[in-house]
Amino acid sequence: RELRDQQRLTERRLAGVAFTPDRRAALVALRDDQGVMVLKVEGTKVTTERERIASGVAPYAIDVASDGRWAVVGNAGLAGLAADFARQLGDADTVTLVDISRRPFRAVQHLTVPSVPEGVALSGRFPYLQTGDVVEMEIEGLGRMRQEFYRAGSPRTSSEA
Repeated sequence: RELRDQQRLTERRLAGVAFTPDRRAALVALRDDQGVMVLKVEGTKVTTERERIASGVAPYAIDVASDGRWAVVGNAGLAGLAADFARQLGDADTVTLVDISRRPFRAVQHLTVPSVPEGVALSGRFPYLQTGDVVEMEIEGLGRMRQEFYRAGSPRTSSEA
C-alpha cells in the first residue's frame, strides 16, 4: 500500500519513522523539536491531531514491537542536534520506552544509555527485559546507575520507589 498524503510536521529535521503493527498509526521522530509525533493512518490518508510523545533530546531511531504493545525511541542527545552547543560535554543519551497499547500513546520510561543510540530494536521473540529485572552500570570515577523495571501502570513497592 502506498501513502499519498503529505503532512508538514515541522520546519526542522525529522529522523526515524515506524508504523504500528495494525498500520493505523505512525510514529515520527522530531529530531530538532524534541519528541515523537503520532500520525493517524486510514488507508492511504494520513492526518495528525498533533498528538506528541515526550522523548529525550534529539529522538532519532524508532522501533515498534510486533505485538503492538511497545515502541522504543533512541535519543541521540546533544550530538544529534544541528548546533554548536551540541559538541559540549555533559550529554545524556537516552532510550524512551513508549506504551502504544492504547491511545494516547505515552512515554513510560527513560533510560540513560552509553553514547548515541543511533539504532534501536525490539524483539518479538525474546523478552529481554521483564518486570523485576535490574540493570546496573558503573563507570569508575564517574558513578553508578541502577534501573529497576516494572510493568507500566502497576503499583510500585517501596523498594521500587
